[in-house]
Amino acid sequence: MGLEVAVDIKQSAIPGAGKGVFAKEDIKKGQMIWKNDDKGVTRVSQQEFVNLMEGDKLTNEQKTHWGWHVFYDKVNNQMVLCTDGDEYTNHSETPNVVADDNDEHCLAARDIKAGEELCEDYRIFYINDVEAATAAAWRKVCPERFDFEKAVNNGEFANK
Repeated sequence: MGLEVAVDIKQSAIPGAGKGVFAKEDIKKGQMIWKNDDKGVTRVSQQEFVNLMEGDKLTNEQKTHWGWHVFYDKVNNQMVLCTDGDEYTNHSETPNVVADDNDEHCLAARDIKAGEELCEDYRIFYINDVEAATAAAWRKVCPERFDFEKAVNNGEFANK
């Protein structure tokens, strides 16, 4: 998995978002931004995710990082943690980054100027489809993120 464009990771202007991913260069509509090549990513099954969140293999800080930055890949039925900077991409209902039909690549939805924050629509991450044990473990380690994702996927959050 890898970012295909130069980016900066810095404070987002989106209220409550924390860090964000910002383009360091102009990006053309349709240009590949992120490619699923399994570099810079950790993939685990839902059961492995539960074991990591409930076990002692990770520190509490590592569990919180997973909780804030993991997403569910419905196509492969896996929990995915990007570690190349893409994990700081924030949500927007008017995203400038979209996934292709197979959720394998992310492309620019429109021309993006250098300095602009890259945002995705989190509703593509299918949080409502994770197994009950996965949901419980995720919510336990990071209730704020889990509740936010549920609200986004249930249409209860609007961020333009």
